[in-house]
Amino acid sequence: MDFLTFDIETTYGESNGRVGNRWDSEFGLCSIGWKKGKGDYSDEYTVIDVDGERKGRRPDVGLPFADLSDISVIVGHNVKFDLLWYWDHPEVKEFFKRGGKVWDTMYAEYLLSAQFFGGHTTGLTLKETAQRRKCDYAKLDIVAALWKDGVRTEDIDPDVLLEYQKYDVLTTEEVFLKQVKQARDQGQVVTIQQRMDGLLATTEMEFNGMKVDQEVAQEQRRELEESIKGQEEILEQYIPELPIGCIFNWASWRNVSALIFGGDLKYTGTTYSLDAEGHKQYYKKTIKEVVRDKNGDPVVYKSGKRKGEIKTKNITIPDTERGPKTKQAPFYYTLPGMAEPKDKWKSSVDGYWSTAEDVLTEIAETQGVKLVENLLYLKGMLKDLGTYYKRFSKGKWTGMLTNIQPDGCVHGQLNHSITVTSRLSSSKPNLQNIPKKGKSKIKKTFVSRFPEGKVVEIDYAQLEVVCKGVLSGDEELLQALIDKKCFHCEWVAFARGVDYEFVYQKAKVEGDPEWVQNRQDIKPLTFGETYGAGVTHLSEQSGLPADVVEAAIKARKLKYPKMYAFDDEVAESVGKTRKPTTLRTDEGYQKAIGYYRSPTGTIYSFMEIDSPGWKKDQGIHTAFSPTQMKNYPSQGLGGEVMQVQAGRVWRALVTRDLTDIILLINTVHDSIYADTINQEVAEKYLPMIAGLLEDVCPYFNETYTDVNWDTPFPVDVDYGDNILDTDVTIKERSKEWILRGK
Repeated sequence: MDFLTFDIETTYGESNGRVGNRWDSEFGLCSIGWKKGKGDYSDEYTVIDVDGERKGRRPDVGLPFADLSDISVIVGHNVKFDLLWYWDHPEVKEFFKRGGKVWDTMYAEYLLSAQFFGGHTTGLTLKETAQRRKCDYAKLDIVAALWKDGVRTEDIDPDVLLEYQKYDVLTTEEVFLKQVKQARDQGQVVTIQQRMDGLLATTEMEFNGMKVDQEVAQEQRRELEESIKGQEEILEQYIPELPIGCIFNWASWRNVSALIFGGDLKYTGTTYSLDAEGHKQYYKKTIKEVVRDKNGDPVVYKSGKRKGEIKTKNITIPDTERGPKTKQAPFYYTLPGMAEPKDKWKSSVDGYWSTAEDVLTEIAETQGVKLVENLLYLKGMLKDLGTYYKRFSKGKWTGMLTNIQPDGCVHGQLNHSITVTSRLSSSKPNLQNIPKKGKSKIKKTFVSRFPEGKVVEIDYAQLEVVCKGVLSGDEELLQALIDKKCFHCEWVAFARGVDYEFVYQKAKVEGDPEWVQNRQDIKPLTFGETYGAGVTHLSEQSGLPADVVEAAIKARKLKYPKMYAFDDEVAESVGKTRKPTTLRTDEGYQKAIGYYRSPTGTIYSFMEIDSPGWKKDQGIHTAFSPTQMKNYPSQGLGGEVMQVQAGRVWRALVTRDLTDIILLINTVHDSIYADTINQEVAEKYLPMIAGLLEDVCPYFNETYTDVNWDTPFPVDVDYGDNILDTDVTIKERSKEWILRGK
């Protein structure tokens, strides 16, 4: 394996949500360092003089790069950052076209560590990774100190900067070699290599970005602000007339708790100052009073200049004209409440209950409190405004519109080394949390960058459930997926003791109001049981008696025995691999960690938490989370399938020189978004992309030793003028791009 390790240094700082922003003309490349395998280290300082100011070199004026003609793997730490500066560099494009690979030491460390770094799950810096790997080189911290003091990278002494960079390259190489050895020992080379192509796909997505129609976005923002104002006026009607000085604050969870559940509004008001006996205290004033003798007659001066004048004296009396003294004091106004609180919602502050979204949602669904429904609606709009549009909050602007780059696109960051399941996350902005149709219009703002272009959305159908099926090998579950069974209807059938076909006919075909409602009411049970909730919780959430819930779960276990057996296998594996750690639970008990290894080689870690009450009664203080053990493997495999398949699509586009007319622009858990130059291109190539994405089991069977799956991974393919209106469906599938043995 001929590899090249490289690192760059850029203008220091952040703009539009990106550090070292390659789309901002104020940022530039300041230096590059590289080393080929056993060869010598090389570097180049790229700061130039532009009109008397030192500037890093921009991509559009040509960036230097090492000769890659004899290289098969590029190595870097957080290599996506470095590659984004070179993504359209001819040398790099040719490297990938002929099959060149990458190895990101940050991503590899995360995967080799089972997505766990001893207390946190964020990607490790190179320095942290080097310390874990006991690397030899000592880094110069002076550069980081200069940056912290506000010194521009361009103004740092070149020799100091290049020495700093040399450490990065040499240490990254040492980390890489140690990681490869561990990957071989752990049997993870293949899974890491496959995921690295997924990282290249997300690099392509970040580079291309998502085009935003800013006029539409600003208009929708204005409409949303008007809706928020109207909703706030509606909510104000729920607030009774309050005493002077008592102001209700919607941003205060205590105020909201008091309004919903009943309780005190604390406010500051004016009251009289009282003395020790409870009498009003007055300000004092000084007056002159006639001096009188014992008979009450005025006393006069008998001699001196004032002879014959009446004597007076100064006395202090209460100033009744000014009024009693007042002071600011705490007052409490009690609200009656509108909803019945539950003990589990009690907060740590006496007399108040949680107002978290899940609590409010449960109240809206089970108690029908109109205020809560309106409040949830307002919260949703505020979240929409602050996440996807633009909102001034806590002294700063937030929202997607603040992240639009000069090219009119948002280049959101797709993070590979953060989640505990190995799924991707997204930030600045979060483009993996785009609301579904009906909840927000934000999808309408994402359009094609091409005059006649079309945007594409490709979704895997029920990806996590399919992954649970292939992992467990449950034929009944897999057949249910093939038959496109409605699992909500099935849960109703289990709970009501009737046939599935009867429920489906009534709820989905006939639209019978009673059975439609039954299907809606069962959803807390459908989702909750999937995520490991217990009978008591499920009963509370669904409103069904505990014995009905228990019977429904029992029926489902009989229907899908292998799925539940697989959950037991995961729990058994975690228990067998349990090892104590130095970490502590919230209640101070020592945590242990356990592992489960997927057939693809991905390893999942599970950290103990404080036990629930019934286990504590048995003297068991810590336990692994059933929810995590039930869901990490299938969630993680879903993320892995998405990453591997996205990597394959990217490879297909690169090798066929199609990246200028079909642009990958984003991925969301089970979806891929693309931007095509026109409808003709979409119609021609989307069948090939769909066929490649559905080619999961044959490819995974060929790639991974322990995989032998045989179930469809269907995708839905739609395109349109914007992501909200992808109303043209591609039904054709082509195997033209599926190359076995490659």
